[in-house]
Amino acid sequence: MKIGIIGAGIVGKTLGKLIAKANHQVMISNSRGPQSLFSLPYYFPCEVGSIDETIDFGEIIILAIPFHAYTSLPKNLSTQHKIIIDVTNFYKERDGDIYNIDENNISSSEIIAKHLNSTHIIKTFNAIKMQDLENNSFLPTSSKKIALPIAGDNQIDKERVIILLNDLGLETVDVGSLAQGKRFERGTPIYCILHDKESLENYFYK
Repeated sequence: MKIGIIGAGIVGKTLGKLIAKANHQVMISNSRGPQSLFSLPYYFPCEVGSIDETIDFGEIIILAIPFHAYTSLPKNLSTQHKIIIDVTNFYKERDGDIYNIDENNISSSEIIAKHLNSTHIIKTFNAIKMQDLENNSFLPTSSKKIALPIAGDNQIDKERVIILLNDLGLETVDVGSLAQGKRFERGTPIYCILHDKESLENYFYK
């Protein structure tokens, strides 16, 4: 697959490195332009480009940006009907009280989907620490694989993203619609806690 990543901080770089290691093609961009990323291909196999170039490049686009930056995303991200993986998390102390997320019980991914007018948003990778993801795809205390929750309104899109996560050595638990992504955001019992598939299924379905 061709994976475009918008955001070159710890999240973007970690995901880019792991995805490239799994033999997918990667292009990374940030708001400062490709010249600020000139050394990145020496760190792991990838291309760098502008945000527009990254959107054109990717079959799947990963949003690895601070949540509040979603308002600066170009509209062609939605008009091209790309699969978009939302890795962002809402932090009130950083992002402000956008749309009164806590009071309205709306997931941050739903806000991004509304802004982009896209039905192709998939929420995953947001509930794991990047150092845990990079260190191992197995639980530290057992031979069981790490499992991540995934939510989205388009089942075909979810299936493609699940293939990508499987390529990274991860298992997944489909929790349903994008609205259900609220159940694994910051402040929930499973946020940034490592689980195998069975324990995640117990949390979501029992």
